[in-house]
Amino acid sequence: MNLLVSKEIGEKVICYGFSAGAYSLLKLASVTTIDKIILVSPSPFFPELIGGFDKEDKKYLFIENMKETLHEVCSLVKSKEVEVYVGEKETDFMKETAKLIANEFGVQLNVVEGMQHDEKLFNKVLEK
Repeated sequence: MNLLVSKEIGEKVICYGFSAGAYSLLKLASVTTIDKIILVSPSPFFPELIGGFDKEDKKYLFIENMKETLHEVCSLVKSKEVEVYVGEKETDFMKETAKLIANEFGVQLNVVEGMQHDEKLFNKVLEK
């Protein structure tokens, strides 16, 4: 499964990122201008959110690389348009991360009914 997808509509570039790909897209959009970014179920790879991971998951994270706060990363994004999506059946931790990111950009959080954290959610958003 691709975690990052881009589409060109006319002269507009739209990039989609799912889960860890959404985090990577945020970082990419902070160093280059992308017309529109769409973050689907963004991963909470920010120092202030690390506590939400359970002990088993933490051992797979590169916590020492997570230095920039959510606010710091979002404030550097150069994209003019941002959309944020999360599945209705995702964990509260993932929903809260998506909500915090939507708030940083002053956009509405889009909740996709009946969906969980998987490829079906990403594909549903890609179809829009």
